[in-house]
Amino acid sequence: MKIIGIDTILHDVCAAVVEDGRFVLSNVVEHTIMDSGRLYQLVDLHLNQIGLVIKKAMQKAKCRPEEISLVSVNNFGSFFSNTLIGATAAETLSKTFNKPLITVHHQEAHYFSSWLERDPKDFSFPILVLSSSGGHSSIVKILNNKFGFRELYRIEGMEERKKNKPNFRGIGAVYGYVADALKIGGPIGSAPVISEYATKGNKTLFDFYKRIGHFDITKLDFSPMEKIVKQVISRELKKRYGFSHQFISDFAASFENSMAQLISDGLIKLAAKEKVQEIHLVGGISANNTLRKMIGEKCVVASLEFKCPKQKSFCTDNAAMIASWGYFKYRRLSKTQKERLTRGGIIIDSNLRLEEMALNQRRNKNV
Repeated sequence: MKIIGIDTILHDVCAAVVEDGRFVLSNVVEHTIMDSGRLYQLVDLHLNQIGLVIKKAMQKAKCRPEEISLVSVNNFGSFFSNTLIGATAAETLSKTFNKPLITVHHQEAHYFSSWLERDPKDFSFPILVLSSSGGHSSIVKILNNKFGFRELYRIEGMEERKKNKPNFRGIGAVYGYVADALKIGGPIGSAPVISEYATKGNKTLFDFYKRIGHFDITKLDFSPMEKIVKQVISRELKKRYGFSHQFISDFAASFENSMAQLISDGLIKLAAKEKVQEIHLVGGISANNTLRKMIGEKCVVASLEFKCPKQKSFCTDNAAMIASWGYFKYRRLSKTQKERLTRGGIIIDSNLRLEEMALNQRRNKNV
């Protein structure tokens, strides 16, 4: 069974063809560098890209439209218009070729991205999953091989920080702060930049982990780390104007190592409490080699299996995971429920925050 997955999440346009939920035949991502001052341009870019990306995914998979058995699309995003573009394209394909259309939540697809290119029989349940991408972080417990799961803890960085916890900082936000403070990057795609500098630095020069003390990973709040790194950066700026290349490298290595210690120790403790058999790391954070290595080593000591997406292209936003999760959701449906999927009708889940920002920018530009 071949599934086409489509996702237009924020600054990425994605399409993929996956067979039987795990064999990735193609996985195409068109990435646009997001400028927070020009959000309004993303819609135009996505409109121009979506058709070409879907065509490229089909061609790479050597798949004709009539060979597709299911269309799977993400219906979640803080940017309503972008999500709508992908949903409209998916609905058009569904109606044109009379194929069932299933919607999936982008974050849920991340939870199961470790299933791509793996045999579902190779997993031991229950499984503890940490998913973190951008402003979103979740800790999930996958209960059984029927893909039942329970979200233990979940935050959306932008919303939580503004409404409930003014000092709240998610994993991605802290990485973004460090990259910005060191003048080596911005809030988007900051982790790879930090990792590149970290390869040339001394990871033990600054022991941020020791200074934090008690840390509760279930809160998914890394504001204590941000507070400490701010102090070190501030002291360095008082000594001299700007940062030396060696300071940046040492700081990046120490920060990355300390974050890995916080996260890995927290997951091992929570795994014991939840009595799980495996720990999975997914989302953008799972592309970090230091974190992968540290969790893997601690899982060996704790007699736990450790898994993360088999390819780093499955860690970041992609449509292969959308196709895969759509397939597994589809298999769980009754015959009547499956028949209803050909009737269309997509509800998009969006908090509209970025949408409002983009509309205001467009209005100001046209004034």
